[in-house]
Amino acid sequence: MRQLLGLVVVAAAVWLTGANGRVPVQAASPTILVVTSTGDGGGPAACPDAVKCTLRKAISVVNADVSADGFVITFDPTVFPKAQPATIAVGATPLPALTHATVSVDGSAAGVVIDGSAALTTADGLRLAGAGAAIRGLRIANFGGACIVVGAGGGMVGGEGTGQGNRLEGCRIGLVVGGEGAVLRGNRIGFAAIDKTPLGAVGVQVNAARAVIGGESVSASGANVVGGVSVAVRVGDGIAPAFDGVVVARNVFGRDAVTGAAAPLDVAVQLRQRSFGTKVAANTFANARVADIQVASDEGGVSVTRNTFRGNVFEGGDGMAIDLGADGIRNPNDAGDIDSGPNGLLNHPVFRRATQARLIGTACAGCDIELYYAAHAPGGARDEGSSPVPAAIAHADANGVFTFEAPPLSPGTWISALATDPQGNTSEFGPSTRVGAGVIQCGNPQLEPGWNHEGYFGAEPVILSAGVPGDPDHRIRAIYQLADGGNHYDQWLRDAPLGRTLTTLDPGEAYWFLVDTAVMLPGGFALNQPLSVAIVAGWNDIVYFGASADVRDALSTIDGSYEQAHRWTGGSGSGWVSWGTAETPGWARGFSEMEACSAYVLKATTDGTLVPLQP
Repeated sequence: MRQLLGLVVVAAAVWLTGANGRVPVQAASPTILVVTSTGDGGGPAACPDAVKCTLRKAISVVNADVSADGFVITFDPTVFPKAQPATIAVGATPLPALTHATVSVDGSAAGVVIDGSAALTTADGLRLAGAGAAIRGLRIANFGGACIVVGAGGGMVGGEGTGQGNRLEGCRIGLVVGGEGAVLRGNRIGFAAIDKTPLGAVGVQVNAARAVIGGESVSASGANVVGGVSVAVRVGDGIAPAFDGVVVARNVFGRDAVTGAAAPLDVAVQLRQRSFGTKVAANTFANARVADIQVASDEGGVSVTRNTFRGNVFEGGDGMAIDLGADGIRNPNDAGDIDSGPNGLLNHPVFRRATQARLIGTACAGCDIELYYAAHAPGGARDEGSSPVPAAIAHADANGVFTFEAPPLSPGTWISALATDPQGNTSEFGPSTRVGAGVIQCGNPQLEPGWNHEGYFGAEPVILSAGVPGDPDHRIRAIYQLADGGNHYDQWLRDAPLGRTLTTLDPGEAYWFLVDTAVMLPGGFALNQPLSVAIVAGWNDIVYFGASADVRDALSTIDGSYEQAHRWTGGSGSGWVSWGTAETPGWARGFSEMEACSAYVLKATTDGTLVPLQP
């Protein structure tokens, strides 16, 4: 060890390969300069010095050195104890930018707070203007500008090691990345500031190519955690020259890293002009009020495209998981997917059939399809993907058809999917669908004494004459069928042949049966597809041929077109149980689930077609 201008320089051996093999060569490690004062320069500040070296002075000393050697600015742990961090209160004049290359400002072994409450309202905290610079282990707060600005290439903010991440709070922008290839890891940005005010508009602003926020292979300690902001990560500001290749991976948005409590934000990742080709992968999104991932609409004739979203987890948000165009709605698919705009407004996947044995759907030709569990609410209108189904990626053929064979899903699971085209554009989530068992079995209805409302499940129509097939003892006294939107009933009467206007029993139709004693109707069949039912304005007698499910899910295809649903309970406890609209209070709902093969009476406001859920 030797002294050079009072700065500590440590010699280290490195190996070079020559003609005669490896030869040890002595090379100097970075010069270490220790900050020993909580002051802000001026007066007796001097570096190096056992008590007078301020951060401002240390930066000036480093900038004045014209050598190519690197520097490390550290902090005396006796002045800046880790357990009781000491504050450097920056005055009205901003700290000078660090212009020397390969400079590290490292507070990971100490407790350092850099506070800008007294600085100019536009002042930034620390500015890295030299290539390959790094900032680790600091708490920076309350600057009117950015807490940290990375203005040159190859910068590193934070790290995966113990204490290397920075805490950035109470600044208008947490971190501005203007240097190509900058890496941000292990930082905690936003939440409550020292004075308990939240961070301002943006957590991280990226304006340079190939920046890495987190990283696809980092450990949990390398995740950046951002919350309590308006926008957590914004890529592009609409002004900077075009750039691409940004990676936002394995970060946590919208939750406090320490407590796990909600730390709401408006948008987690926002992609704007003139950025392209951003990859957003394996992040956890929570508590976003507007959108988790938002891609800006076209501006000045420029679309933000080639952005890929893979393997992310979405939970607890009020807005869309992925919003192409920042309009708050799922964009409709168009024939041939010929439109343009953010991510080319790529068509989202649509499932045609979903069972535990196989999922079949359509999407863009040649696209990869990523399967997600859906965060489902009854009715499904606002369903979004929540977490990826492990190892579930399919490829759409030239006609856009994709298939998942034997996915690891149970009947009743709700799913959604994303499509990504060969250019890297990812779609919004498609509509959710429920995974079925693949078949429903409609058995022989058991009629109890009195009135019964049941479907007929014979294999083919049967003619009603003096008796009903399957009832040789003539226990069925009357059969009625609602007709013409509830205007009248057709009837078959056992004891009044001249009053018969109902002549056949048709498979799949709903009827009213009046019986003297118990009797079982003949027939029964299995279905592997739902049967659609035409609905007319007024009263409708139907049999529900689909998977048993919440009423709002079972009737989702006529949502807004029905007012009431009723079911008759036969036997000694005969009577009506009812369901109103989604706004009907729970106590007024006599049933909550529509059951496969059961008969119901619906009051519709308009004509339509009920498409039951996939068996």
